[in-house]
This record gives sequence, structure tokens and C-alpha cells, in this order.
Amino acid sequence: MAEPVVVRLDCPAHVRAKARYVFDTLLSARRIPVEYDDSGDRTPGVVYTANANAVPNNTLGIFCSVDAWEMFRGEANADRAGTAEGLRVVLDAEWQTGPSAHSIRFDLIANAFYFLSSWPERVPAARDRGTRALYADSVFKRLGVGQTIVDDYLSLLAGKLCEACPALRERFATKALWPEGRSFAVVLSHDEDFIPRNLADTVTMGAKSVLRQLVTHRSPGD
Repeated sequence: MAEPVVVRLDCPAHVRAKARYVFDTLLSARRIPVEYDDSGDRTPGVVYTANANAVPNNTLGIFCSVDAWEMFRGEANADRAGTAEGLRVVLDAEWQTGPSAHSIRFDLIANAFYFLSSWPERVPAARDRGTRALYADSVFKRLGVGQTIVDDYLSLLAGKLCEACPALRERFATKALWPEGRSFAVVLSHDEDFIPRNLADTVTMGAKSVLRQLVTHRSPGD
């Protein structure tokens, strides 16, 4: 097991659980465990804070925007996107002067939470639509945000962590080795409707789909 990255959360109480979810989710993709220490007894690798002066040397400071997190206490949705550190963001408050050259001056954690939690699908306008969400209506299309945005946030986080803490470089450079040289071992999906075992399964499901359109939806074109 790799040594954990120690994270200090200097943020409001109502933000802490969401911030932990984001750090755990992002760094688990690189197989990096995370531990949280707010006591000050351990030297952190990351400090998530609104106060640039609270970030020690050789530590990655990430800006915490209290205003940005207010969106998640209501039912508002992002209506515009900007750019911060070369990445698209929907919550674009920044430190005017970061604690060091290795800091992340925008609230990467709040922005990542927006996408990881599928927030645009939770607001009333999306819930009341009553139909499947289409890409044409999505925040990605509407605001010009790439669908790899969370991966991009992770790449920035990993790069800045390695700059601030050179000892982490080897850990982030290690890649998973799957059996027989394959690119993955298991795929988990929330949207796998049908897994055919053979051609007969495919034909049967196809026939059911046609009948459903004809009888239930009365839309043979579909």
C-alpha cells in the first residue's frame, strides 16, 4: 500500500464531506490513499483553504471558495463557464495571489464536485424534464466543457502535487498492470441495459424492442 497523501481541510463544516469525497475519488484513480489531519500534528501534502497564508512550504495549496460552495446548498445551476489555469471551470473564483508557484489558484475541488455529483442533472429544471437527458442540452454542450474535464482536473492536481512534493513523483508515475497486458480488468457501469450471450439473445432483444415501439409507444420510426 502506498503512503497516503495527507490533506488538511481548512474549510467550512458543510463543505468537508463533499471535499473528502472529491479528494478520495480523484486520488483513488491513481491508487493514492488519502488521510485527513486537521490537528496540525502531521505535515500535509495538500491544504484546502481560502487563506493563502495557511499553506506551509513544500505543500500544495488549493483555493477553497466559500461562495462557490453556496451553489450546492440550493437548487441553482451553472449558467456560464470560464477558464482557470487553462481548464474550463463553472465556478471561477480565484486567489489573486497564490501561496506559491505550485498552488492551484481556483477551487478545483468545488468544480470537480459539480461534475462528479452530476449536479446539472439534480436541479429542478433537469428533474422536471421527464425525459432522458440529451447531450445537446447538457452543460458540456451548452457551456463548451469537454467531457474529460474531471480527468483534466486530476492531471492538474497530480502535476501540482508532484511539483510541491517531489517525493510523490514516483508514486504518481506508477501505472496499474492488468493481467495479460490488458488496458483494464473490470468495467463498472450504471447504464448497461443488456449484455447478450449470443446471436439469439441479440435477435430476441431486437424483436422485443421493435414490438415495444409498435405497441407501447406507437412510433415505428423509432
